[in-house]
Amino acid sequence: MIRIDIANPREQQVADLIVIHTAYGAAHYPSESNTHVYLDEYEESGVLLLGAWKDIECVGIAGLKSLTNEHGELKSMHVLEQARGHGVGRRLIDAVIKEAKKHGLDRLSLETGSRDASSAARKLYENIGFEYCGPFGDYKEDPECVFMTMCLAKTETRAASK
Repeated sequence: MIRIDIANPREQQVADLIVIHTAYGAAHYPSESNTHVYLDEYEESGVLLLGAWKDIECVGIAGLKSLTNEHGELKSMHVLEQARGHGVGRRLIDAVIKEAKKHGLDRLSLETGSRDASSAARKLYENIGFEYCGPFGDYKEDPECVFMTMCLAKTETRAASK
């Protein structure tokens, strides 16, 4: 059973997962293309971090950062390798979408990598309903980056039609 809760970056398991997430990005992408929130930056980042817990183990994280009163960003999405393929990522994104709506946001966007290392994440985002778009917020065009967005009102329409 997976439980999604607000995560504290100061908790050791959460901190370890943040470090794993940033190391994964550093191993697959050049530093100038990484837009991670590093462990020591969370307090000032404005990112609401959610954790996925299986029993007492934190197996995934995802964050929500408000960009404007209407627009938010999905940040720091990472699921431990051994927990992938079990719906953890989907549950985290659903929780971020719920939080975004609770905060009155109309749109949720994300930046992810363009290489094969991020292909499973891109497929997940597509399956949830994110669409490809150009850079948003402070992002610039970068061949190592892919940008995606979702109108949150559409998520209600999709859910109602299922």
